[in-house]
Amino acid sequence: MIIWRDGAFVPGRDEQPLPQDPWTLPGVFETLLHNGRSLCRVRAHLDRLARGLAALGREMTGLPDADQLQGVVEHLREGNQWRGPARVNVFCPLADCWRVAVVVRPMALELDREYRLWPVVGPPHAQARIKRLQRGDLDQARLHAVERGADDALLVDEQGRVLETGCAAVLMQQGRRLVAPQGPLLESTALDALCRARDFPAIARQRVTLAQLGRADHLWLLNSLRGLRPVVGLGKAALRPGQELARAGTRLITGMDGQVGA
Repeated sequence: MIIWRDGAFVPGRDEQPLPQDPWTLPGVFETLLHNGRSLCRVRAHLDRLARGLAALGREMTGLPDADQLQGVVEHLREGNQWRGPARVNVFCPLADCWRVAVVVRPMALELDREYRLWPVVGPPHAQARIKRLQRGDLDQARLHAVERGADDALLVDEQGRVLETGCAAVLMQQGRRLVAPQGPLLESTALDALCRARDFPAIARQRVTLAQLGRADHLWLLNSLRGLRPVVGLGKAALRPGQELARAGTRLITGMDGQVGA
């Protein structure tokens, strides 16, 4: 772990941990992928981090920029002799928001993994629109889903409107149309990457109900670490995996095709 303090990263032997587990602190965080060559969409993640702080009433001046964050991640990777993909967490606790902690861990991309989702119905979760450190409600929803044999929870509000999963956005195909749910959602950097890509089909944003999702031809979840992954189970129903589009979307999101800019 390396700490950003007073407008600079504290290097080498001056590294200091946060006073407690960052997941227990009020604040915001970001999770980025280092695909073995570069950080993916680092500016988009740092911008979302700043918007999350502002939404919680905290303005943080002097956040590390993309080049500074890239440099400290490379420092940690080199120091630990990691050459492959890595998960990069950037923690920003409210009580000490002038200190940003960066944690880098190696990870397997699992670009061939398929997922099963279990619908969890309830009021809009506290995570909506802000990537909060304290994720108790999302962790409970995911545990509920895992206990029923799924990999993640599909969050649905009390009116039957589909929101997202516990840690990913949702994309579905109806005929020739690609549709992403619209509502009180966390801004998805992965979905934004696909919407901006010139060589990916257009994506419409609209209200999606659980009943509509159940009639979809294909369903995917997507985030910065997983890319675009097929969903093969929704509740007790089996779905056909949309593998071809999953491969194309995953290349764009994870930077496998070299597009790893903002």
